[in-house]
Amino acid sequence: MNSRRLLYLTYALVASVLLLFPLSTYPRATAELPPRLTDQEFWRLVSDYSEPDGSFHSENLVSNEIRFQTVIPGLIEKAVPGRAYVGVGSE
Repeated sequence: MNSRRLLYLTYALVASVLLLFPLSTYPRATAELPPRLTDQEFWRLVSDYSEPDGSFHSENLVSNEIRFQTVIPGLIEKAVPGRAYVGVGSE
């Protein structure tokens, strides 16, 4: 059996498995998200999903504090009150 034929057979097998596997067997989220979290609930989420404290090989701290104020005049001129401004980092 040549390699191209084996490749097509593999594709066909994977496609068959995916088509025959019912999508309804995937777990679904059934709980509704709360409209608001208390400070304690939010802190617990942050603590539970954060990595533990420790020493790390390197830190990736990037700052543009020297230059970030150059956009403020143009932002004040063009910004619409009550809307959000999303900036793009220079990295």
